[in-house]
Amino acid sequence: MQWKPHATVAAIVEQNGKFLLVEEVTDRGNRFNQPAGHLEDNE
Repeated sequence: MQWKPHATVAAIVEQNGKFLLVEEVTDRGNRFNQPAGHLEDNE
């Protein structure tokens, strides 16, 4: 089996004491999270 890493990136964004959050709607209710994402193959 060949090892294949999965990369995830995230950010903490602050300006003047305020933080940027992303609101996500899930089947368990709304969640607030930091901006993030995954890198796809060949990206």
